[in-house]
Amino acid sequence: MESHVPNHASKVSSKSPYTSLFSNLAGNYVFSFYDSNEKIIYTLDLSIDQYNFNILANHPNIIIENDSVELTNRGQNVYLDFEILGVSYLQKTSIYVKTFYLMNPEKEIFGVFSGIDLNNNTIHGKVKIDFKK
Repeated sequence: MESHVPNHASKVSSKSPYTSLFSNLAGNYVFSFYDSNEKIIYTLDLSIDQYNFNILANHPNIIIENDSVELTNRGQNVYLDFEILGVSYLQKTSIYVKTFYLMNPEKEIFGVFSGIDLNNNTIHGKVKIDFKK
């Protein structure tokens, strides 16, 4: 299993703000995907592993592949990218979320996504993220 731990010392140093950001990303999440009409089109129950930051499905009929967890824009945004194998409406998706909202989970957390559905159509919209550490 490939690890997604950052390979730059400045991002994993105990004096770096990136260390606390990465460590706070691990946990269980429910992602609710909305279309442009604000209608829920799909829900995914996923985890981010605390040791290698891989994205894992919490459903036996789904496998996550080619996953990536990155901090972008100097840690201001979290970028999640993955492909879904199995019985799923989404086949591939990319998600951007402001890091600030993930670090303060007492409020509703929203990001944006784009992806490919099971009919090979491109889709996009907002994604609500429920965090269960």
